[in-house]
Amino acid sequence: MPKKLNNKKLHKLKYWRGVLELTQENMGVLLGYSKANYSQKESGAIEFTLREMRIIQKEFNKRLAKMGQPLLTLDDIFLA
Repeated sequence: MPKKLNNKKLHKLKYWRGVLELTQENMGVLLGYSKANYSQKESGAIEFTLREMRIIQKEFNKRLAKMGQPLLTLDDIFLA
């Protein structure tokens, strides 16, 4: 089981979500969860799985590629 991520680490996730103009509802749909469930994950109350992290990374990078921007690693998104 992945280590629980604290709010400081998830700040980068929230930052990139904002840059890419994705809402918590969008992210919930992406992962197959409700907005409320996704919100708990982003706040650190519920852990992200590696599978979920990879889905998020893929979506972020798809959007960044369309913008001509450098792609992100999992560390760029999830680690402080």
